[in-house]
Amino acid sequence: MTRCWISWLMGIGVAIRMGMTQPSEQLSLVLDSAHEPRLNTTLSLREPTISLHELMRKLSRETGLDLRVGDSIRYFRACLLVNERPLHETLQRLADTFSFRWTRQKTRDGKEYYLLLEPREARAERERLTQFLAVLREKEPADILREALARIPDFAFRLSYEEYLRVTGRTREGEAQPKEPDPRLLPLLKPASAPLPRDLQAIYDRYLNRLAREILLNYSALYLLGNLSEDEWQQFRRYEQLLLSPDRLPIEALEQYREAQLKPYEEAGIASQLTLQRLRLTCSEEALTIFMIWEQRWGEQPRNRGTIALGTAHLSMSSAQRVLDDALEAFRSEVREPLPALDCRLPSTIEPAILQAWLHLPAYLLLSGADACKINLVGEWSPLWFAMTAGQYLDTSWAGLLRCLARGYTLTLDEQWLMIQARLPALARALDISEMEFQRWLAHEGLIDIESAIAMDQRLLNAQINALRWLRAASLLAQRLLLKEPPPQLGQQLSYIEGVIMIDPLYNSLGELLSSSTRRLLRFYAHLNAAQRATLKRGMPIRFEQLNSVQQGELGGLLMRENASVQTVPFAKLRLEPVELPMSLFTLRSYEGVLQGAWYSFSSEVAREAGIPFVQGCQFTIELPDDTPNAPMRRLQFPLLLSLK
Repeated sequence: MTRCWISWLMGIGVAIRMGMTQPSEQLSLVLDSAHEPRLNTTLSLREPTISLHELMRKLSRETGLDLRVGDSIRYFRACLLVNERPLHETLQRLADTFSFRWTRQKTRDGKEYYLLLEPREARAERERLTQFLAVLREKEPADILREALARIPDFAFRLSYEEYLRVTGRTREGEAQPKEPDPRLLPLLKPASAPLPRDLQAIYDRYLNRLAREILLNYSALYLLGNLSEDEWQQFRRYEQLLLSPDRLPIEALEQYREAQLKPYEEAGIASQLTLQRLRLTCSEEALTIFMIWEQRWGEQPRNRGTIALGTAHLSMSSAQRVLDDALEAFRSEVREPLPALDCRLPSTIEPAILQAWLHLPAYLLLSGADACKINLVGEWSPLWFAMTAGQYLDTSWAGLLRCLARGYTLTLDEQWLMIQARLPALARALDISEMEFQRWLAHEGLIDIESAIAMDQRLLNAQINALRWLRAASLLAQRLLLKEPPPQLGQQLSYIEGVIMIDPLYNSLGELLSSSTRRLLRFYAHLNAAQRATLKRGMPIRFEQLNSVQQGELGGLLMRENASVQTVPFAKLRLEPVELPMSLFTLRSYEGVLQGAWYSFSSEVAREAGIPFVQGCQFTIELPDDTPNAPMRRLQFPLLLSLK
């Protein structure tokens, strides 16, 4: 079995090796056992996941050597399975796997110690990517629009409609030949044809170029966005919508849009009832849309009127966070996935204690397979990087696990050592989160508390939250399959749902953080001080006038985004209260050997009838007096699968 394993790995070694620093034929002169005999100490290690700082402390206690790690890498995690090997070999393999280097230094009193350091270039690249991701996370849709607009030459924003058609090479309907575009616009008008790069900044640049091209090819978007004042931009950024007078568009363009939009109403004989009132710009993470708002009147009574919104532009914004997803897709598309024919199986059961460490479950499974194959293993472990690059649900077989692993890591076999290193290590490390933060956020397996949710929103991108959900689903699947735990019994009306049913508070709570409306609520709540939060948690309301100007702006922006008809923000009251909410179901089934999932949500009535469990979540309620005197209070409710602990 071991021979089969070694043969397979050596066969794919060239295909999957991508730049890992190889162990030198002679181990580093720094780790010279002739100079320091204790480096010859033979030891065994089994550490599915351990920080480099903790590992060095452990080895120092066991060997008496002073082993240290640089501050910038102290929390990087290693995965180790070592069977009776000399210490100097283990330490050098570890350094090679991370592409780090050992140095021998002296304390002030002349005692020697060994220090593991990250190369300066690698650290600089990781810090650059970390900063880029932090900036990416903070970008609002309006910020991205302004960056895209900056790529368009200034003269384009002041063109008349006829001039615009000429310089972009466009034709009116019925004209025979397109015109030659202005050379100054050609770089933007020509779509990129090269493969998607893997560098985040390069991918973001291409994303901005695509958005700039879409704006350039829509006159109303080009002219309106290019001529907004700074105050209008700030309002657009805060509320994600903006009302403008129709005369902000040149008359010839306005007539073109008016003619196109009124044509079906003219055919119906009601065009005379419509009057153009205003233009409305809306912007979200998904799209920029420009509407022409028409008022329709029939009869003389004031109540016989309404509004019709007809779009003149709809530009796909995607999301700035999509840039990271694109980078991962481009990266995965270049990776050759090995298909091992390997007769090596994982244990049929896993100790329940291991399943409690669900975040690192793949690392435990990895060590179990290496142990069964009688091979040493050393590698860098980043759970989020593994989950983001694996590209499918975790297969609990050894071969399936290696297929998942090889999509995000380089595997190298050298003299009975399997060495594992993240591909694009700088990006993997920039996306990683310290164990301390994980423990603080995910302290229990119920719902995430609202304070932890704020911290996660401030630190994580959608791809990272999705990775956490991926790992949680994988651990639940392992629990069902390896511990033979039966799925919950639900009502007969849910018999159409096939596969393994997962009902898990933590999984559902992580999913809540992917909602844009939830994240807006959390960002408003994050602006409240400790006393205001305590007031809400005691069940007491906060009035609008009790908020400072920044908090008032955030609340007003939240209401405008969720309900454009809100006009009475200054009289609002805010409440935060516990509420029982039904769980959602997540199912997995195998289709042609690949595990696929589906998500089901239910109303409270259906959930109770079907036996779906409820959990104690929370709900923001915003009370607003109606515009009509003596009318009942309006209540806008935002239930969240987050706890108030």
